[in-house]
Amino acid sequence: GLFFPVVGDAIGALVSAYIVLVSVRYGLPKVVIARMVFNITADFIVGSIPFLGDAADFVWKVNTRNLRLLNRYAAGKERSFWSDWAWVFFLLGGLFFLLAGGLALIYFAFKATVGL
Repeated sequence: GLFFPVVGDAIGALVSAYIVLVSVRYGLPKVVIARMVFNITADFIVGSIPFLGDAADFVWKVNTRNLRLLNRYAAGKERSFWSDWAWVFFLLGGLFFLLAGGLALIYFAFKATVGL
């Protein structure tokens, strides 16, 4: 994260998305899934700020928070519906576009600085 601030946070957000997919499989409520995606998004945005983001990542452990939510709400008896999957893919799609926009911003800033 020190040399490429957004890239490391983008990879971390993609790995964190797996917990959200597992949560849908366990039938967690949409509100809890939205909270998980919000946690990942907030971690990505704040974590992308050099130095301050590293300190925030140390305190705000997004995967720990999301695993607590998963353990708290996972009953294992309820099945997920297609609307749950649609909601998750909509939220993860928004997260993907946020990640892609951040990486594109880094690319164009690097390109303008180097002058390629």
